Amino acid sequence: MRQLFLFACSCLLSVCSYGQQQLGQRPRVKSPVINVDGTVTFNFYDPSASAVSVNGDFEEIRNQRLQMTRQENGVWTVTTTAPLAPELYSYSLNVDGQRLIDPANSYVNRDIATLSNIFIVSRSADDKGHLYSVNDVPHGTLSRVWYDSPTLGQQRRMTVYLPPAYDGKKQFPVMYLLHGHGGDETAWGDLGRASQIMDNLIAEGKCVPMIVVMPNGNPTCNAAPGWWHEGMYTPDGNAFRDRGAKASMEESFMDIVNFVDGHYQTIRERSARAVTGLSMGGGHTFGISRLYPETFDYYGLQSAACRMPQDRAEFDQQMSRLFASKPKLYWIAIGKDDFLMQMNTQLRQYLDEKGYTYEYYENDGGHIWRNWRIYLSMFAQKLFKDLVSQPRISIFFDHVAEISRQEKISITEAAQRVRQLGVEGIDVRVGMPDSQLRMLDSLGFQHASAIADINFIRGAQPEATRKALDFMHRYNYTRLLIIPGLLPEDASPALMEEVCERVAAFVTEAAEEGIDVMVEDYDNPRSPCYNTSTLDRLFAASPRLNHVFDTGNYLFCGEDVLTALRHARQRIHHVHLKDRKAQRDYASLPVGTGIVPLNAVLSELLHSGYDGWFTVEHFGAPSMLEYTRQSVANIRAAWGATQ
Repeated sequence: MRQLFLFACSCLLSVCSYGQQQLGQRPRVKSPVINVDGTVTFNFYDPSASAVSVNGDFEEIRNQRLQMTRQENGVWTVTTTAPLAPELYSYSLNVDGQRLIDPANSYVNRDIATLSNIFIVSRSADDKGHLYSVNDVPHGTLSRVWYDSPTLGQQRRMTVYLPPAYDGKKQFPVMYLLHGHGGDETAWGDLGRASQIMDNLIAEGKCVPMIVVMPNGNPTCNAAPGWWHEGMYTPDGNAFRDRGAKASMEESFMDIVNFVDGHYQTIRERSARAVTGLSMGGGHTFGISRLYPETFDYYGLQSAACRMPQDRAEFDQQMSRLFASKPKLYWIAIGKDDFLMQMNTQLRQYLDEKGYTYEYYENDGGHIWRNWRIYLSMFAQKLFKDLVSQPRISIFFDHVAEISRQEKISITEAAQRVRQLGVEGIDVRVGMPDSQLRMLDSLGFQHASAIADINFIRGAQPEATRKALDFMHRYNYTRLLIIPGLLPEDASPALMEEVCERVAAFVTEAAEEGIDVMVEDYDNPRSPCYNTSTLDRLFAASPRLNHVFDTGNYLFCGEDVLTALRHARQRIHHVHLKDRKAQRDYASLPVGTGIVPLNAVLSELLHSGYDGWFTVEHFGAPSMLEYTRQSVANIRAAWGATQ
């Protein structure tokens, strides 16, 4: 018996060894592979195949077929002939005439009944690939929600995106986002990357936090295929249409609005509602705008099926009523190769003839998700701006110069990149070259402040003060931050009194010339404005002297940032947002990533009525451009969360 048992074990081990051997002989295939040069390599293992190709949307307008070559190990491979631009791409394989998805790539999307693999190419935080990716930012909640539609007599399903700041208490505006023919309530979330786009735009402060509602636009289907009582039927854009519906999507649309307003914390006003859709959903938006002209303030027609009716009398009346109500935005977007271009052109001609105001955006490409993701990104950034204030963010010109040095680009290009991040203001140094100041003006930078080193420790400095005031007048700056020098280690109280008197005299002179003089809390114990105590002495001597509140410097001197802010609030005319890893650590971090309580600081300032500049500060940053990008995004996100 023991011998029989040992024989059985040896047979089992032999089979297992053979299986492991075969597994070891089969190549491990990774596909796709995004190469360092930006090209993409596809690999597929099938030693018995005769012909294999990749078909994908690798070109801007049309699909591209790439023939694969078989290697000796049975792996078929091909690399794109050129780098792929940042984008979300879809593709499939063709193996001996059969369309297949790539078994090495588990990321798959369904478009009606077609499955395709997807991958994302991204090279920087500013490109489309990054926008469509899941990034390390606060995430909203994406839910599939059932609701009752009395108009259609159905229980129906929709997808709802709640922004990261949604807590069930604060109210938010709503964008209704509609899919096209053959789609359903999953289309915008899966194919359109709606939640990723919204998460990233909100995190970067590029759009107002909002609820996004993605309903099922097929009135004869309660939900996506497989998710309602009709079961797992083959997805088809015309499924169950022969049954007819009790009402159209447009006629039943208020069931959705009423459910959303009744179950979520929404701002229940026209100014806080938008509706947009692609193709058929654009046609639904077109109809909704005419049926409910005073319910929504923003309309977005994306590649819209916007056929105008033959009977123009009622249509003219509806359009007249709509535009008489003065919607804040009527937006049309379409690719120049879209098969619905003629229909959209006719609508635009009608609007032009009637003198109705609208915005139009046209780009390359046709009736494709690549364009609709772009349109969603653009439309979302246009909405609800008047519902919330935006922080006024500025940057030191020294930081711009450092970006130029680090990135090996010109000063002008560095300034342009900073502007593209949403930085509006500039903090310059007195005495900068005229050419640089004019360049900053030409790029649209607003004048946040000028900075002057005036050593009042050594005396009244009439030449330096006059130079500073002349600079302010010549270049139209009104806020001047002075750095008054450092006291000697053994400074007497009398010297501090003299410094206070000199500063006060200059502040009086400047005020008479319309210049607002400020001092900041400076991170050096020898500074006459090091902490609350020393600043109070300066303020007592000069009632017209104001304060640049530096978040990181109060932390450096050991004071509680919020306590110091409340103490100095009436004097604060400007804020330097600086973050630190530790109290006495001179190295700065992107704002919002260290120990300074950014949300609490912004909330305190916002609710006290502060409307001045926030200057991002991170001297010594190893990547100044990236630090600036992160700081701007974090400030905007924190600002939005406090409102």
